Amino acid sequence: MGLTVLMYSLAFLVVGVIVLAFYTTVQTYKVRNRELELQQLELQLNQRPNEPAVGSHS
Repeated sequence: MGLTVLMYSLAFLVVGVIVLAFYTTVQTYKVRNRELELQQLELQLNQRPNEPAVGSHS
């Protein structure tokens, strides 16, 4: 009886760790994707010829 409870709790713990790791990976991917989109938007804004690029010391 005690061994069965131990096995179930161990399996539950392993599943929890796997789900947590998967969730963290998805969140990191979403954040990285958003950062890339923001960088692309900044590049597009900086390529306009009528406005000086932000941060340029020319």
